[in-house]
Amino acid sequence: MSTQSTDAANPPTALATLYLEDGTKMVGKSFGAHNSVDGEVVFTTGMVGYPESLTDPSYQGQVRLFFIAMAGNLAG
Repeated sequence: MSTQSTDAANPPTALATLYLEDGTKMVGKSFGAHNSVDGEVVFTTGMVGYPESLTDPSYQGQVRLFFIAMAGNLAG
């Protein structure tokens, strides 16, 4: 992981890479503990409840990816 920011106004963030079993590789920003983990990948698209889900013990052992839904977003 490479650090993107280290000044006091912008807390350190790191790039993280998610590797899936089929060989797919995705890069994004990591927050929290910056270490390697294994777990079930869960995609979260909710517009509210992020703080609650971060501390909810029912998510233990899962790697959560947070996404924001875009109104009118069309694939293709």
